[in-house]
Amino acid sequence: MVLVLLSASVAALGVTPGRTTLDYTSNSHHTVNFNIVNDQHKDMKLFLFVTGDLNKSIALSEQLIDMKAKDMTKEISYTVHLPASMKPGKSSTSITIMEIPNSPSPSDTQIGAVVGVVTQLVVNVPYPGKYLEIGELEVSESEIGGVTNFIIPVTNMGKEKLLNVKATIEILGPTNEFIASVDTENIKLEKGQRQLLKASWKADVNPGKYFAVATITYDRKTDTREKVFNVGTMDIEIEKVETKNFKLGGIAKIDITLKNNWNDIIKELYGELLIRDLEGDPVADIKTASVDLQPHARQDITAYWETAGLKEGKYEIILKLFFMGRTIEKHLETILSMNSMTTSFVSATGQVISSNENNNRNTLLSIAIIILIIMNISWFVYFKKKMKK
Repeated sequence: MVLVLLSASVAALGVTPGRTTLDYTSNSHHTVNFNIVNDQHKDMKLFLFVTGDLNKSIALSEQLIDMKAKDMTKEISYTVHLPASMKPGKSSTSITIMEIPNSPSPSDTQIGAVVGVVTQLVVNVPYPGKYLEIGELEVSESEIGGVTNFIIPVTNMGKEKLLNVKATIEILGPTNEFIASVDTENIKLEKGQRQLLKASWKADVNPGKYFAVATITYDRKTDTREKVFNVGTMDIEIEKVETKNFKLGGIAKIDITLKNNWNDIIKELYGELLIRDLEGDPVADIKTASVDLQPHARQDITAYWETAGLKEGKYEIILKLFFMGRTIEKHLETILSMNSMTTSFVSATGQVISSNENNNRNTLLSIAIIILIIMNISWFVYFKKKMKK
């Protein structure tokens, strides 16, 4: 029991949110709040400074902070003045929080950073007329005969509404021969709105390397994105993603169960989870430890997500697996509530792969076991005293 309790503690200096996004308004003033998280529960001195496009337009409420061991979090604010004009696109500014070590002597004035975290301010400055910001073409690979999913993040960064946004993805063979073509749905995008263009393709082809060429059209304008992907070969199956005893505001232990469908060992596999909110802003970027997967074996990799300061609601997860020079990418959605974390795949056949419905049952079972242990010890002591008498 002591080992289990100790393993749940992860020491770190954190900040939430990791990014704040503002839509540009000429000559406007904004106040932004963020929280510094003292997961180490220790006394420390912190120094804050600003770098980036708007560093001269930001005023911090505090620049030197004394955090006490009892302070789990501390709320800080800053004000930003947006100028009369800015270059179209995304303007990025960073607020860095650095831990300052105690000086060995009063005469030592050198500042050395021990730990540092960053929260960003991103200002979306719209382009004149119609403009679509297009992310990378993301492909979730499949087995032979399985479903391959194509996802393209798009954001309306212009000043006008976009009425017809869609994409056509062509799948080409290793010698550029045409294999198939799939279309996404036709969507509308309000100013500043972000959505995912999604399409699926049944990979009834031989194993090997293929090319996806996506042509994105929006209100008579076009752009393209390309991606190389594989069908078959070294396949890793994500069987489930499980989070037990979840409490919003704590550290979520995310266990990802993998199955190696390849007939050889896969060495030094690790995962990365990029978690974003509905605005597309990063909330967390998590990396797991490396493992070796034996042929046709199942094994868990574990990620720890600090949820302090987060709200209940839906979040987008991009799960990437890295192994032997290859990458597998899966898109998931997770819904956080006070006592549960439910995760599902982003696809037409998405299934629930993580929930917290059995937490109460597990808790009651643990309490029952502890009571039984205490009862057995009590009986043992009682009979031992009786025998002595």
